[in-house]
Amino acid sequence: MRFEIFGKPGCVFCDEAKSVLKAKDLPFEYRNIEFDSHKSRMLSFVPDATHVPQIVLHEGDHTSVVGGLAELTTFLADAFEADVIREHARVGKVEIKFKKLNGDIREMVGTTFPDLMPTEPYVRKTNRPKKYVPRDRVVLWDLAKEGFRTVVMKNVISYKSL
Repeated sequence: MRFEIFGKPGCVFCDEAKSVLKAKDLPFEYRNIEFDSHKSRMLSFVPDATHVPQIVLHEGDHTSVVGGLAELTTFLADAFEADVIREHARVGKVEIKFKKLNGDIREMVGTTFPDLMPTEPYVRKTNRPKKYVPRDRVVLWDLAKEGFRTVVMKNVISYKSL
């Protein structure tokens, strides 16, 4: 996992983004967009960028746009929560309450089976290619429905270990 920050000198939010990643000891590269090659690179990831910083996350062969400073802090908080839930699910079961995309509230009891489901950042399902799972999501085996469920952390209402 590696972050790429596109910014320019004198940008307070760019400096803060660098500080946040340094404080969490996360690897990153800073690119000054006053150089044409760096600006072109930024626009290749975020064609409609109107401000800096623009932060991009590289995980293996997958690249995703995080956004600006606010999105970075939200992403890191969600990724941390997802790691906590994954850890609880590895050692037992976790009960999780979340809002589905259609607005319905759902509760489920889930777990992970490391022998069935390798952890970050990919999930392997039997006879299927690797599927990228962003770090702000958690994949659990739903014990009642007997299927994999991907939960987006920003939609989680509550969770507890069982």
